[in-house]
Amino acid sequence: MFWVMYRKLTMKFLRSLKCAFRGIIYCINNERNFRIHTAIAFYVLYFAAFFNFSKIQYMILWLVISSVITAEMCNSIVEKLCDNFFKNYSPLIKTVKDIAAGMVLFCSVFSAIIGLCLFYNPPILIKIFYYFIDNRINFLLLILSFAASFIYISISPAALIKTSKEFIIKKLKRRNARGNEL
Repeated sequence: MFWVMYRKLTMKFLRSLKCAFRGIIYCINNERNFRIHTAIAFYVLYFAAFFNFSKIQYMILWLVISSVITAEMCNSIVEKLCDNFFKNYSPLIKTVKDIAAGMVLFCSVFSAIIGLCLFYNPPILIKIFYYFIDNRINFLLLILSFAASFIYISISPAALIKTSKEFIIKKLKRRNARGNEL
């Protein structure tokens, strides 16, 4: 009896996780601002490694990152619900959507202020600068990661994969057509 109940609870929990990850993937694929925030979070965490942050400072960093991303997800929820249930223009819906966007802006601005407080350390910033000057390969990798981030932000991963698949299929069809002509 115990194992049956345990298995049901486990399966229910795993289904909940699957739904949650599907929501995150949806935001990555469909919300450009979400991709902007995740790219910024990546660089914040990358550069945090250069600083000797305490556990408390890392906890603050993670809380700030998660609050901005959560606010962006809430904004997406509000926009999707409003767009789905109210097809015609409504000043009330505009206000609701503006408030949701303001929530993200508020969270982002205060997160940036907290980030400045955590990262403002001129000796370490100079050390980071010389680290990349002295290590040209790491500098090149950083520049390439900026390019990859730009692509990630500009083109959703789902659209990129779809375009890549279509490109490969067209190329294979052309190759097969040429092979049949011979």
